[in-house]
Amino acid sequence: MGVNTSGGLTNWVTDEHGDMNCAYPSGQQWGAVFLTVGTPTSDTSSRKTIDVSAYSYLALDLKGASGGERVSIGVKTEADPDNGLEPKYVASNLTTSWQTIKIPLTSLVSGPNYPMSRFSHLYVVCELVFDPDLPETVFFRNVEFLK
Repeated sequence: MGVNTSGGLTNWVTDEHGDMNCAYPSGQQWGAVFLTVGTPTSDTSSRKTIDVSAYSYLALDLKGASGGERVSIGVKTEADPDNGLEPKYVASNLTTSWQTIKIPLTSLVSGPNYPMSRFSHLYVVCELVFDPDLPETVFFRNVEFLK
């Protein structure tokens, strides 16, 4: 798992013994938590991948600390640039109770740069991307692919 923000902050995600607490800080232009295959690396030639093309959905449990939170969810191949332009699913109006979010993989494709074939070689199997300068706390757990 990797954690970062535009200001280089990496200490805002904590393990709550079964779920992850993401207390996204203020004053950031972007922030992300990303689950990778193998150790996170900026070296695209050494990124490991996994084939999830047999699945139809990415699912995870989410909740907010106060209710009303919003977070974008995506995936990346080993070659996708780290520019935030990959397609994302927006989970909004989170509640303080756990909700299972089931995202069709077809919603994470877009044009020739992000085709369905990308699911045969994912490097980031799930990323949570936070809105610019909108500090909020989101919890996640149970990330899985479903048929």
